[in-house]
Amino acid sequence: MKTVNFAEIEWLDAVAYDRADEETESKSPEDLLHSVKSYGYILNQDKKAIMLAYEDSGLDKSFIVIPKKWIKSMRIVGKGTINTAKNVPTGCTARRRR
Repeated sequence: MKTVNFAEIEWLDAVAYDRADEETESKSPEDLLHSVKSYGYILNQDKKAIMLAYEDSGLDKSFIVIPKKWIKSMRIVGKGTINTAKNVPTGCTARRRR
């Protein structure tokens, strides 16, 4: 077992719009990004990105990788333990949200 930080991360996510209209065309591109708050255990991080586990079934963990340049704020809200033997399952593939 390994003790890790539990964090709240606020970050800007990329967005796809179906069509442009007068309202969206009058905004700056930055104003059209979505602000997201994610909560989870920090599994790993480097200079460019952070891995945040948001679900742990005991057999494997679901996680998101957030580029650090997209992060607006990060707050450590606690600590927890994870099973390091099953940190990231072998053969895990990323899936895009639709």
